Amino acid sequence: MGNKTARLWTEQFIFITITNGLIFLAMQMQLSTFSLYVKEISHKDIMVGICSAGYSAAAIMARLFTGFALDRYGRRGMLMTGLIVSPLIMVTYSWVPLIGVLVAIRFIHGLFWGISTTSSTTIASDIINRGRYAEGLAYFTLAQSLTLAISPVIGLLIMKRLGYGTMTYIAAAILALAVIPALLLNYPKENEKAIKQKFIPLEKKAMRPALVMAFVGTAVGSVFVFIPLYGENQGIDVTFFFSVFAASMLLTRPFVGRLVDQYGFNIVAFPSMILLAVSMALLSISSNLAMLLLSGFLIGASYATIQTTLQTMSVVNTSFHRRGAANATFFIAFDAGMGTGGLLSGSIATRFGYSHMFAFMAVPVIVGCILYFLLARKIEKMADEMLMEA
Repeated sequence: MGNKTARLWTEQFIFITITNGLIFLAMQMQLSTFSLYVKEISHKDIMVGICSAGYSAAAIMARLFTGFALDRYGRRGMLMTGLIVSPLIMVTYSWVPLIGVLVAIRFIHGLFWGISTTSSTTIASDIINRGRYAEGLAYFTLAQSLTLAISPVIGLLIMKRLGYGTMTYIAAAILALAVIPALLLNYPKENEKAIKQKFIPLEKKAMRPALVMAFVGTAVGSVFVFIPLYGENQGIDVTFFFSVFAASMLLTRPFVGRLVDQYGFNIVAFPSMILLAVSMALLSISSNLAMLLLSGFLIGASYATIQTTLQTMSVVNTSFHRRGAANATFFIAFDAGMGTGGLLSGSIATRFGYSHMFAFMAVPVIVGCILYFLLARKIEKMADEMLMEA
């Protein structure tokens, strides 16, 4: 049973939040520069999309097994595997500047990215009290928002001044530091039910909100991958786009978490999905820095709200021995959306340009909103029952 007055900022919660923040700091530094590097080598937008899709496909494959392994064999080994191997892969990106090699490296990196993030989120799910789950998850993901505010700026500046290779070395070193707080965590003991369970990689209770998140991820994926190229095409310096994007997420997440815990999901889910669709349309017509930053702020706020809401729905009503599978289910859907978004947006941008591509990316969000409306009663009933019990 959860306690709505339980302490949230425990020592263990701080350790896993720092670990997750370092994971995302390194990843966002690399992600914000990778599209420019691929375009420089291949001269084709579609190759940027293929690399993005390969990364997401690999993460999906890894999550299928990681969720089960976390529940079956424990958390420590899986998290440490991701944290130790990922930096070793990151340093290889600039060694052989051939597009085929880059696609292969990106795929392998995606595997261990999937392991790392599924593990860290599941451990956070273990630590956060059920009665304050949405609020706790919101603060946990604030680390991601904070790193998003600074990592693209850092990554782009390092790349411009010292080159892409040096940037990957620095990002790998930051990721390696995540091992330190991870070693300080008290990991839960193996659960007897999990030890006996069969291989079932997906959690049924998480599938409905995860499906909605897949459509949202399709739109957001196009933003993460193509904003640097869009700015270059429009003659706009996008260095601070992600800083504004992240600042809006920082402002939004704690507020959203409390709203969800107190009033339920629908009060924030519907308005945020409508706002995201409108924001994508605004991004498509952004012809100056002010419009670009405004769209970034609105996309960040709506995305943070949707992710916090749907992720809480996916996990809060699952038992301990299925928590790894629930997190895996959510992120598999998100990665599928991100990969589809990267591949689809690359194809559209090649034929019709970046503006038309971003305008089209409002469509998946609208589909997701309709899908949520159709499933909302079942989704909210299941998750609200668990929140009320907490």
